[in-house]
Formats: sequence, C-alpha cells, structure tokens
Amino acid sequence: MVPVLLALVAWVKRRDALVLPLLILSALLKFATLPLVPLAAIALWRREGERHRRQDLIVNSTILSGLALLVSFFPFYDLAAVRRILTIQNDMLLHSPAQLATNLLEERYGFEKVRAWSRGIGQALLALTLALQGAALSRRPGLLPRVAFDVMCVVLIVATWVRPWYGIWVVALAGLLPWGWPALRAIAWSAGGLALYALMIWIWHWWPTDIQTIHNLATVVMFGPFLLVALAEVVASLRRANRGTAGLPAPAHAVVDMKPTRLRRRPGSDHH
Repeated sequence: MVPVLLALVAWVKRRDALVLPLLILSALLKFATLPLVPLAAIALWRREGERHRRQDLIVNSTILSGLALLVSFFPFYDLAAVRRILTIQNDMLLHSPAQLATNLLEERYGFEKVRAWSRGIGQALLALTLALQGAALSRRPGLLPRVAFDVMCVVLIVATWVRPWYGIWVVALAGLLPWGWPALRAIAWSAGGLALYALMIWIWHWWPTDIQTIHNLATVVMFGPFLLVALAEVVASLRRANRGTAGLPAPAHAVVDMKPTRLRRRPGSDHH
C-alpha cells in the first residue's frame, strides 16, 4: 500500500505525473490495487482541464509509467509467469464470500457451477463499482482518495482468496480521510481479522468439528462486522437524505475533497 499512499500524496500536492506510475507500481506488487489505475486516470484528466496541461500529463505519465514497468519486471521480464500467478490466485478459495457460497451450495449445484456464479457476480459487482465511481470522479475529481477507499472495500468483498492482513488496504486509506464511516469500516475489519486469529488458534482446537465448518465460520467472523458497518452507513445515508439533515459520521457523498490549503491570518490578529 505504500505506493498507493504516495500516489495520493502526489495527488494532493499536485504532482500529477507521479500518480499513475506509483499506482502501476503498486498494482505490479499486488494486483488488487489495479482497479485504482483507470479511476485515477479519469480524475487526473478531469482535473487538468487545459489542453496543454493534459498533453504534458500524458507524456510525463507515460514515460514514468514505462520506467515503473521496467523496474518492476527486472530482471526476468517474464509475462507468462504473471499470467500463471493470476490464474492460480483466481482459482483459490479461502475465507471469502465466494468460498462461503461455494461450500454452502456445491452439494446441490456442483462446485464448478457455484464457483463460476461467484466469479461472475464478483466481477459484475466490481465492474458496476468502477463505472459508478468513474462517473463520480468525472464530476468531482477531488473525491479520488475516498473513491480509492470504497473501491478497495469492494475488492475485499469480491476477492476469492482473503487474509485478515489484507485489511491494510482499507486501514491505510481510511487514515487519509476525515473521521467518519471509513474509519469505522477499517476498525470493524481489524476487529473481525483479530477475531479470526482467535478462531483459528484456539476455538478450532477446542471445538471438534470439520474443517469446512471452521472455514465458513471464519468468513462470517472476518466479514461480518465489516459488512454490518457498511450496511449501517448505507441506512444512515438514506435516512439523512430523506430527512435532509446532517450528522456524524459523515456519509459517503459528503467527504470533503482533499487538497492543500493555506492558512490565512485574520485582520488584526498580529500582536507585537
């Protein structure tokens, strides 16, 4: 997540030529952050309204992104290995909603069919999220940090292979945002991840049950608090929209754009 955080710092500091190369570097280290690249491109394009600034952005980003690719693949430059890794990871099922659905439904419908359904639903959900967030960024590019957080939350949900420490994706991004629902979601994921360790270390050995039941329960323990907080955020946002009132934590659509500000002195504030 370090390259992602650096990319968002570059975004805030208006070092736009560094944003895409850093996100590409992050995606080559961990494929899960790849969806952030096209979203950042939309935000950059919309923020750079003037034609010559867009041209400079394209040239500089292309050169630096090329360097990031060269460095990331050094010294082997084995694209076939990348494809094999993607295939292997896509076939894995562990501690994820896809794994839970497969375990519960495979006896009735068959493993391959349920896994295909899970993949299709996950891919559709991610595609819908990218489309909606891309449209939001085309109107308000300053929301990029919040959009990055929401997209990584969806990536966690649709991933087929999930470990508790994957929550660093949302915990790190929540730290860049004002206090509110993102922080509560990050805390909920952390609590669920810690509870999962307790389940796998102690309860599993005290409770004589089969491994599939343990894995199903592990998915519920890890994702349950996270999804409940996300649901609470949706309900609170809908109620707030219906009542036309404001409150805390801040709803998803009310996050202030992240950009540097300069402090101004009030008249008569100087004392000698």
